[in-house]
Amino acid sequence: NKKRAGFIPTPKHRCCGFTLIELLIVIALMLIVSAAVIPLYGGLNASSQLQENTTQIVQMIRIAQTRAIARLNDAQHGVYFDISTGDDRVILYQGNSFAARNSNYDRVIILDSSLSITTNLADEEIVFSKGQGLPSSTGTVTLTHSVNGQKVIEINGLGKAEDAN
Repeated sequence: NKKRAGFIPTPKHRCCGFTLIELLIVIALMLIVSAAVIPLYGGLNASSQLQENTTQIVQMIRIAQTRAIARLNDAQHGVYFDISTGDDRVILYQGNSFAARNSNYDRVIILDSSLSITTNLADEEIVFSKGQGLPSSTGTVTLTHSVNGQKVIEINGLGKAEDAN
């Protein structure tokens, strides 16, 4: 065995692995990164929920118009925005008005409690004429999320419904 000057021998049973300090540093970094990402995910989820429900409402309005043009069951068709009860609802119906509808044909979307609807449509409903599909009223439907913004749906004189944002 040659001994060198200034050489400090190391123990031969030294293990490979991580020290407690190294593990704590990695865990701390992971916590910092996850704390930064969680708020981003929450906003993304709210935005996605708002977009999905806006698309569903636009499609429901288009279905009502299509059914009226096709004279399905020889009746008018419409959409009612029920904003008077707890969770807001959107109801696709068959009939001259929501009050005089045939409830056997109702199709309902119940919105999550984080979403609310406001509208400037007469009686919170839109009815499409049989055969032509012209709307009983024009205006906007606003879908608002309690956390992340709002979407506006415009309905024009021809009954075309589209996301205005």
